[in-house]
Amino acid sequence: MKYLDIDYNELDQMEGRRLKESDTFHFRCHGRLACYNRCCRNLNLFLYPYDAIRLKKALSITSDSFLDRYVDAVLKEGTYFPHVLLRMREADEGACPFLVPEGCSVYE
Repeated sequence: MKYLDIDYNELDQMEGRRLKESDTFHFRCHGRLACYNRCCRNLNLFLYPYDAIRLKKALSITSDSFLDRYVDAVLKEGTYFPHVLLRMREADEGACPFLVPEGCSVYE
């Protein structure tokens, strides 16, 4: 898992406004933003069974095909169930396998 190097004792001194629990915000991701599609790269994306089912249905493939092609399973010492991660592309800065220039090819 990737973590930011943040000194949590200095949060109030950081630039910007800190959100409170009662705050809400809206955002819209689109191709005119400089950061468009940047969040879909170089990450460890853990999948729950529900995620795998939604993705394999969106791709119209079997569960076995989805797991073979798109998943890395890691069994850590002392655990009984594997951690299931989406396998990122080796090229293209470790991009999500479903990332296309227009955005996500499997989700709206």
